[in-house]
Amino acid sequence: NKLREGGVAGQQDSRGNPFGQLAVQEFRVLTQNYKAEYEQAGSAIITAITKSGTNEFHGEAFGQYTDRSLSENDPINARLNLPKPPFKRKQYGAALGGPIIPDKLFFFLAYEGNDQDRARNVTAGGTPAARAEFEANSGRRISEFEGAFVSPFRSDFYFGKLTLTPDDRQVFDLSFNRREESDIQNFGGENSFEVAENKINKVDSGLFKWTYNGDSFTNEFGASIVDYVFNPTSLNPDLPQFQYIGVLTFGGKDSTRREQQQTYTLRDDFTWTGIENHTIKAGVRVEINDIDFDNRAFVQPRYTYVREPQNNLSFAFPSEARLGLGNSLISASNTSYGLYIQDDWQVTDRLELNLGLRWDYETNGFNNKYVTPAAAAAALRALPSTFYFNPEDYITDGTEREPFAGAFAPRFGFSFDLFGNGSTVIFGGAGRYYDRNTFSNTVDEIARQRNPVGVFRFSADGSPRNGLPTVMWNPSYLTRDGLIALRNTSTSGLPELFAVPENAKPPVNDQFSLGVRQRFGEGWEASVTGSYQRGRNGYTHLFATRRNNGLGNCCDTSPVVPFGYANVLIGYDGLDTRYKALYVTLDKNYTKASGWGVNIAYTLSKGEQNGNDLFSLDGTVPDSYGWRPRSGDERHRVVLSGIVDLPWDFRFSTLSTFGSGRAYQVTDATNGFDNGQLVQT
Repeated sequence: NKLREGGVAGQQDSRGNPFGQLAVQEFRVLTQNYKAEYEQAGSAIITAITKSGTNEFHGEAFGQYTDRSLSENDPINARLNLPKPPFKRKQYGAALGGPIIPDKLFFFLAYEGNDQDRARNVTAGGTPAARAEFEANSGRRISEFEGAFVSPFRSDFYFGKLTLTPDDRQVFDLSFNRREESDIQNFGGENSFEVAENKINKVDSGLFKWTYNGDSFTNEFGASIVDYVFNPTSLNPDLPQFQYIGVLTFGGKDSTRREQQQTYTLRDDFTWTGIENHTIKAGVRVEINDIDFDNRAFVQPRYTYVREPQNNLSFAFPSEARLGLGNSLISASNTSYGLYIQDDWQVTDRLELNLGLRWDYETNGFNNKYVTPAAAAAALRALPSTFYFNPEDYITDGTEREPFAGAFAPRFGFSFDLFGNGSTVIFGGAGRYYDRNTFSNTVDEIARQRNPVGVFRFSADGSPRNGLPTVMWNPSYLTRDGLIALRNTSTSGLPELFAVPENAKPPVNDQFSLGVRQRFGEGWEASVTGSYQRGRNGYTHLFATRRNNGLGNCCDTSPVVPFGYANVLIGYDGLDTRYKALYVTLDKNYTKASGWGVNIAYTLSKGEQNGNDLFSLDGTVPDSYGWRPRSGDERHRVVLSGIVDLPWDFRFSTLSTFGSGRAYQVTDATNGFDNGQLVQT
């Protein structure tokens, strides 16, 4: 996935599975892996082997159905004496594999469907006075919008594979899979069903692989193509959006997007076992990414209403409007190269070392050929330099953003059999992983130039508010044409300027672990592992227009307004993360002889970050936030699974997960919103 966050194309904004379960032969989740063959990974790595046909025809099918009769009402509904919301889920699939030419050519086919209907409650907020003011000024009744609305999700997955074994040394695999999804989302709470969008996902993947086994070597060549389209589409694209802060939002979604990624990859891995006690593996990878990005943001305006008596603002007129004013289509291309070499060295019959080095290189990781427009350069130079912002670092003539060539990633791992009988093994390692900067992180630098989003601020009398200019409200501005006419006759409706630093680095993650594994009794095994990860160079945006020479509150935009910009946001590679964990496992693997098995895993962890996500606007820089829990971090987690034989050759298995609760982030504005007053936890 080169477009946005998430390691698998199409997975970030999806309720579905990235791959059909019937098509997977086996998979591994690697959280403590230090082999150089794995690239662009900031945390865990998942590898999978797909199923192939054999000399025997084999088929399977499954179906699963769940509805609200099998679930409890949620606590909020129960407290409000509301019934269970509608809920229904169906999962089903079938697979078939077998020979086309016995001993030579085989096929495997699979299909899976995933249908979900989940309800989301739309509930207006605000005090009775705010709700009454909303109805008086919007001309709409709150009862029109409130209630439980179904959020339907539909997913189809198709997989096909051919396997050819012309002789004992060679295997050819050719596979294709398609994943199609539609998902009505982004409503609920204070967002009415009118503002929903259909998140359309389509991922096509094709893979060719040739494996050749020599006397002392194996060569694996692969060629693949991925065509990923993410197309979240407004259900009401012709309606403006009306956002009444704290009460309700209705109208259309403020954007419709179509993002397409086409990836072409060539890879070759060569494994040599010709030296005693060594398994040496080396490889090369070339990946070409072509991206088309079309974000039709604010084609219809979004009007924001606030109740701030101290600023003479009410729901009688909007305090702000945003409107897209240009062409939103952007195309880009990036080629990445990867080289690695690693050695699994059996030093003695008790000690094994894993030694490796990896190097990755991208030709266009940060929009390298971009040329800063003259007006943008003048606006940047009009701002004060600070410890985090030098205007010249954000101005380029198309040659000053050189690709990062320092992504060397050494990897080291070891295991030591303490007594030489496999009963007690000490293991650990250290490694560096470079990740990629996703296209969506920096696209606004171009997108806001080609499709500038005008920001209009309104007031009752046209006086400045919080140091920013406003326009006296007129009902004629309540349409797209009215805002365009206003922009043509005043300095209102100026776009924001986004700028990328010319020396930005890709994210990097250093990982360390040390553990011990102990076997005992009849088939029992326990392990304890300590792990530490430290991430750096995460990308975020900051305000470059803070008062007090860039160190105070936001924002003094007077230096940039004369150059045609409402504000300036700069990219900054200063997001840091850290993760500490203790893993304890106890396993008794299933065997036919014993007839049962159990697995227990306990994790004690602490994940922290500075800053926010792609926008860290509540502090001067990410370090201003201090260290705080990462969203979703869970301190304690226990996973239990078990399997036992039943009569008539049946087996019963179960999986249970227990957690202490996931962390969420809190912004405390009790003391105010000014710089230094917000508390981030």
